[in-house]
Amino acid sequence: MSDILGQVRTHLRDHFARLGITAEPVSASVTFLGTDRIDVLRYVTPGDAAAQYVSVGCSRHPMVDPAEMLADPVQGPRAEVVVSLRGSPPAGLSRSVAVVAAAPAVEGLILAP
Repeated sequence: MSDILGQVRTHLRDHFARLGITAEPVSASVTFLGTDRIDVLRYVTPGDAAAQYVSVGCSRHPMVDPAEMLADPVQGPRAEVVVSLRGSPPAGLSRSVAVVAAAPAVEGLILAP
């Protein structure tokens, strides 16, 4: 499953490089009891006060409906959480992003745009 997270990190690095962000993001890790670690990366746009907070870890496993009798451990939607913010971040924003990113594993929710 770590191959998926490697693909996510590569995609993020390429995406933000196209926007002119080449510096390594600031990272915070959050772990909830019974779940895998969720990393929250913060990318800051140069010359702009905007910051992008992106989870890495939500897509580790496909999201499945807990009511399904047989869940496919390989197929299914995968997602990460992205928050764009201008100005100073509220206290606990990284943890809040991680809470939403952990919801599919903890609550059985399927995240959608």
